[in-house]
Amino acid sequence: MSASLRKTQPVEVKTGRLPSTPTLIRRGLLTATFLVAAALGLWGFAAVRQALGRLEQARALGNARDAVRFERSRLDPLRKEGVRLFQATQSARAVERFKDSYFAATDGGLVELSPSGRVARRYGVLDGLGESDLTCLAAYDGRLYIGTRSKGLLAFDGERFERYWWPERDAQSVTALFADQGKLLVGTFAGGLLEFDGEGFREVRAGEEKARLGAVTFVGRYGPRLYFGTFGEGLWVSEGGRWAHFKSADGLMSDRVVGVVESGGEAFVASDFGLS
Repeated sequence: MSASLRKTQPVEVKTGRLPSTPTLIRRGLLTATFLVAAALGLWGFAAVRQALGRLEQARALGNARDAVRFERSRLDPLRKEGVRLFQATQSARAVERFKDSYFAATDGGLVELSPSGRVARRYGVLDGLGESDLTCLAAYDGRLYIGTRSKGLLAFDGERFERYWWPERDAQSVTALFADQGKLLVGTFAGGLLEFDGEGFREVRAGEEKARLGAVTFVGRYGPRLYFGTFGEGLWVSEGGRWAHFKSADGLMSDRVVGVVESGGEAFVASDFGLS
């Protein structure tokens, strides 16, 4: 019995080449660097969030500290049959457009004028106006705000009046009003500069020393600059969170400022002693 032998073919075995030790080290370093960078990024993000949180808390505390307690009440008409009140309205302190009319704040009440300038109506204390001696006007958030000599701030929606006042402030004389960037700035004679957002009031203080702005006579904006004239403390200017203070020693004709106008890159300051 014969046996046949099969010839076997050689099998080729392919083997992969193992990475060298330096290559492994480089890959490990790259991975470690990526992980460290990711960890630092997460840590930095968490630190930024914590810093922003602390900043918001500080702002909230600052706003709470500067918040001004106020009260308000609706003023109903006092009309009675057969009773009429006549007051002179020769001295107009301010004029403001509200809805489709012009309104004038006078020493004898609020006067509504038609677009042609005709007197359409007069509002006095019998109509619910808190006081007849009015000082300033500003249209803000759908209402006309009215400064008074001694009764605080009035708001008029076209039909009824509402009064705002500050029990902890000695004087209730509002001397300047200006609507600016969604807020109403309320200058008072002895209660500082107040900011109203439609819900509440807070006091705005000037400079790093947080000085109170007393006897505010003028508030106006030209570009990035807000001007605050005062009766006795000169002119304050706010721009981008920074404050500057100018008095007669700095070149003003007087520290009793009544108005500011910018023209040609210059500010002209009006006072009781002339123009600077």
